[in-house]
Amino acid sequence: MERPYAQQGRSEHGALRSNSRWLMYHSRRIFFDRSLQSVRKTSHLIKERKSRFYIFRRCVVMLLCWHD
Repeated sequence: MERPYAQQGRSEHGALRSNSRWLMYHSRRIFFDRSLQSVRKTSHLIKERKSRFYIFRRCVVMLLCWHD
């Protein structure tokens, strides 16, 4: 019985090792991308909250300083 890996000059273990390296690399990359997305989402929420607070503060000041 012939092994397909023997025809290519690789062993089964070598192919498994390269697949595990590929999996480790991409799983790290996916984790990094997700954590980066989380950071971006958090910074976006902080900026939005800051801008809402700024608008609210300006409205309160305008109402307090308003005269007939």
